[in-house]
Amino acid sequence: MNADVNTDVNTDEESRAVAKVVDRLAERFPNLPRASVERAVREAHDAFSGRPVRVYVPVLVERGAKLRLRDEQAAASGSASPSSATAGSATAGSATAGSAA
Repeated sequence: MNADVNTDVNTDEESRAVAKVVDRLAERFPNLPRASVERAVREAHDAFSGRPVRVYVPVLVERGAKLRLRDEQAAASGSASPSSATAGSATAGSATAGSAA
């Protein structure tokens, strides 16, 4: 695969895709404030700042934010979250995968 293809992602396209991630996760986590969803997505997206390969960033952002929101939802309901042990490593792994691709 040509490296130029991997980096040829329009920032407007990426912004629209990330906005759709916010919408999907807000629907998936209706008990959490939209501001919490937006913050989780923004923080997950920030982890990929400066990475040259942008094609999979929205997918990786959604995965990392989803794990954070599961933990937040579990904490709000007072139950232990099965993803809390993996949330940090999954986000870090995603960032590493983004830089390795």
